[in-house]
Amino acid sequence: MKKISVQNIINSSARLVGVPNPWAVLYNEKKPKLWPELQHTPTHNSGSEHVNGPGVEAKPPIKPALPRYEALSYVWGAREKKKRYVYIKGSGHWRSVKVSQRISITHNLDIAIRHLRYLDGPRYMWIDALCINQKDDNEKSHQIPIMWQIYKLAKCVVVWLGPEGNDSNYALTMLDSIARKVIVDWPTQTMRPLDPVSGREWADAGQPLPFGEWEMLSLCCLYQRPWFERTWVRQEIHAATRAIVKCGSQKISWDAFQAGVFCISRKQVGAGVLGDFAADWNRLQTQAFGLCQPLDGLLRFEHLHIYLRHTKCADPRDMIYAALSLLNPTDRSMGVQPDYSRTTKNVYLDVVQRLLDGRHTTSFLASCEHVSMPTSKLPSWVPDWSAPLKTLATTSGCWSACAWISAQAKILDERVLRCSGIRVDVVRGAQSSTFGEHSFTLGELLDFIKEVQPAQKTWGDEYHGGHMGVSVMEAYCRALISNRFADTNLPLYEDWPSFLPSELLLKLIWTSEGDWSASTDLSLQLTLDKYLSRCHSNLVGRCFFTTATGYVGVGPSEAQPGDVVCVLLGCYSPLLLRPCYDESARKWKVVGPCYVQGLMAGEAIHKNLPSHIKPVVHSKDEGFIDGYNWALHDTRTGRLQTDPAKVLGDFGIQPSKYQRSPHVLQVSTEALRMAGLDLEDLDLI
Repeated sequence: MKKISVQNIINSSARLVGVPNPWAVLYNEKKPKLWPELQHTPTHNSGSEHVNGPGVEAKPPIKPALPRYEALSYVWGAREKKKRYVYIKGSGHWRSVKVSQRISITHNLDIAIRHLRYLDGPRYMWIDALCINQKDDNEKSHQIPIMWQIYKLAKCVVVWLGPEGNDSNYALTMLDSIARKVIVDWPTQTMRPLDPVSGREWADAGQPLPFGEWEMLSLCCLYQRPWFERTWVRQEIHAATRAIVKCGSQKISWDAFQAGVFCISRKQVGAGVLGDFAADWNRLQTQAFGLCQPLDGLLRFEHLHIYLRHTKCADPRDMIYAALSLLNPTDRSMGVQPDYSRTTKNVYLDVVQRLLDGRHTTSFLASCEHVSMPTSKLPSWVPDWSAPLKTLATTSGCWSACAWISAQAKILDERVLRCSGIRVDVVRGAQSSTFGEHSFTLGELLDFIKEVQPAQKTWGDEYHGGHMGVSVMEAYCRALISNRFADTNLPLYEDWPSFLPSELLLKLIWTSEGDWSASTDLSLQLTLDKYLSRCHSNLVGRCFFTTATGYVGVGPSEAQPGDVVCVLLGCYSPLLLRPCYDESARKWKVVGPCYVQGLMAGEAIHKNLPSHIKPVVHSKDEGFIDGYNWALHDTRTGRLQTDPAKVLGDFGIQPSKYQRSPHVLQVSTEALRMAGLDLEDLDLI
């Protein structure tokens, strides 16, 4: 790609009618003002802004030949009947500026400009609503691909949350104060004290937050500001080399904001402090944490629905376009480009086609939930990235249900996708959860777990799928949380429960008639908190189902008896498909992805793994498979296997081609059928 300099950006951004360059002089209807110098008449007596924390800005130098600029990250807001304009300086008096040389702006931007101006000097700032002609789709298609560079090359990205209100000054001060006490390690999701004395309690996740209702309410109100749910800000803030968060006249560095959010998210809130806004706090904290977490180039197209689940944008095409610069190199290289002349349906279809051609994957099917959206105009096999997602977490395991074999699939027309796969079993019964993401009680969760239990006499029986010696009790225990146990991570992930105490806990839940949840046994209480937390996040928007031959799993809440559990080549999770008939031929609709105990590590392809081989998530910097840090762990030797071709070879299945990057693992249809697989073509509509 051609290197884009600041001057390139300046030249390509100066496309507004009558604008000689983006540093043009602009005027307000009532008082003259300069933009981007933002020289308004002062509206307060203070000669400088109230600044909190590091990153205080000095008065900028005289305008250089190549301007050093800042970039604004903000929420546009709705346009109102009362018009507000920015006037582009031309020849003559500002009152004589032509109508064609004015730009309508929103109330939010008007407020931001007035707050962000310097009182005694120029300020150069790139603002998308002013530097891109929003009425010209061709220009937008040209400008949006370079917005990552625009924000990356800015000397600072200014996050504007809005005017001061609801104790926002205090909330930012708290976050900044916390950030001065801890050091956050995002890759390991841990923190340590900056000062061994003053920061020790803050870095201890077991110590509750020393905040009362007022402090928590101020944080809740801050997190509730619209900036946190805007889709485009993800690209803007992650591109920044330096950023500040500003609300009214108060500001802190983005680094401090991230550290404060992380620390608060890892600690418990005192009992009864949250009161009536507990559900709002949990939702808003999750959203703020997700925005602050570094992506490290791991985001894939198949992750977008989860990653952007709480975000909003006016144009559904932007659910793709706003995330392009955040994707990992393989997905970025597939050539998806903003094109506002295309319909939303065509944009989404184009992404699917490129995933099939470029990555030979069908994992995008794990983002499909169309059965719950009968008004969707898309085929069931095309993800509707703009639709609200009902689930909280993915159903993937730590390996691949299809043993990493590349897809054998093609789009026959805009309605039909033909995929090669295996029909494994048929759903016999399904129990859907009814609790919400943040509105549920412990009793509701416990009642659901009791409702799905099998007959007590079968608890010790051998489970149908997976390793020899796995009991029905163990299968249920693992399936309820999609096997998210501490030992599935290397090193152990302490926020997840351990298996053995969780199995004992599940037995206690199934056999207990009284209220034992308030037990004073600290170890039991810790297991309870961790296991039930994972149960909740795994079951929101989902059901627990059983199959005709005895598999158990978690799938979409719309699953029903008769749906078929399938493993499709190129898709790392099993899928539930619903048979239907189209022009007298059997077709299939995608119900959604599922976790099935005993089918998550390629068992449908090469049968069961040896009992001492466990799928895990590893923390090494190498050995990734198609961008995933998943491996098979030999518990006897401690070795990690990250070569899926060798694993297939050990089971007598010889790939015809394997390359690690970009991932391609081709196995011929003949080789799979010789291995005893009943592979067939399934037409999805």
